[in-house]
Amino acid sequence: MLLQLIGTQLAKYLTKEHIYKDHYFRISIDDIKSALEPVDVVSIEGQSRVSKAIQFITNSYWSRLNVYW
Repeated sequence: MLLQLIGTQLAKYLTKEHIYKDHYFRISIDDIKSALEPVDVVSIEGQSRVSKAIQFITNSYWSRLNVYW
Protein backbone atom coordinates (compact mmCIF):
# COMPACT_ATOMS: atom_id res chain seq x y z
CA MET A 1 0.00 0.00 0.00
CA LEU A 2 2.75 2.47 0.94
CA LEU A 3 4.83 1.54 -2.11
CA GLN A 4 1.82 2.03 -4.36
CA LEU A 5 1.22 5.49 -2.90
CA ILE A 6 4.88 6.44 -3.34
CA GLY A 7 4.87 5.09 -6.91
CA THR A 8 1.72 7.02 -7.76
CA GLN A 9 3.09 10.28 -6.38
CA LEU A 10 6.41 9.78 -8.17
CA ALA A 11 4.63 9.09 -11.47
CA LYS A 12 2.53 12.26 -11.06
CA TYR A 13 5.67 14.29 -10.37
CA LEU A 14 7.63 12.91 -13.33
CA THR A 15 4.83 13.16 -15.88
CA LYS A 16 3.61 16.64 -14.98
CA GLU A 17 3.93 18.82 -18.06
CA HIS A 18 5.61 22.19 -18.02
CA ILE A 19 4.73 24.50 -20.87
CA TYR A 20 7.65 26.74 -21.68
CA LYS A 21 7.16 29.90 -23.69
CA ASP A 22 9.59 29.72 -26.56
CA HIS A 23 9.87 30.52 -30.23
CA TYR A 24 8.96 27.05 -31.47
CA PHE A 25 5.70 26.50 -33.25
CA ARG A 26 3.74 23.82 -31.44
CA ILE A 27 1.22 21.71 -33.30
CA SER A 28 -0.97 18.85 -32.19
CA ILE A 29 -0.25 15.44 -33.70
CA ASP A 30 -4.00 15.23 -34.43
CA ASP A 31 -3.62 18.26 -36.71
CA ILE A 32 -1.08 16.51 -38.96
CA LYS A 33 -2.32 12.90 -38.91
CA SER A 34 -4.12 13.33 -42.22
CA ALA A 35 -0.81 14.29 -43.91
CA LEU A 36 1.19 11.36 -42.53
CA GLU A 37 2.19 8.50 -44.80
CA PRO A 38 3.04 4.93 -43.73
CA VAL A 39 6.46 4.74 -42.03
CA ASP A 40 6.68 8.51 -41.46
CA VAL A 41 8.68 9.36 -38.36
CA VAL A 42 7.59 12.24 -36.14
CA SER A 43 10.05 13.63 -33.60
CA ILE A 44 8.44 14.86 -30.40
CA GLU A 45 9.81 17.28 -27.84
CA GLY A 46 7.95 16.41 -24.65
CA GLN A 47 7.31 18.84 -21.83
CA SER A 48 7.33 16.50 -18.84
CA ARG A 49 10.20 15.88 -16.43
CA VAL A 50 10.61 12.39 -17.89
CA SER A 51 10.90 13.87 -21.38
CA LYS A 52 13.54 16.33 -20.19
CA ALA A 53 15.51 13.48 -18.60
CA ILE A 54 15.39 11.51 -21.87
CA GLN A 55 16.55 14.59 -23.78
CA PHE A 56 19.44 15.08 -21.36
CA ILE A 57 20.53 11.43 -21.40
CA THR A 58 20.36 11.17 -25.19
CA ASN A 59 21.78 14.67 -25.76
CA SER A 60 18.88 15.42 -28.08
CA TYR A 61 16.07 17.94 -28.50
CA TRP A 62 13.65 15.06 -28.99
CA SER A 63 12.28 12.82 -26.29
CA ARG A 64 10.28 10.44 -28.48
CA LEU A 65 10.00 9.25 -32.05
CA ASN A 66 6.72 7.93 -33.40
CA VAL A 67 6.61 5.78 -36.52
CA TYR A 68 3.26 5.62 -38.29
CA TRP A 69 2.23 2.49 -40.18
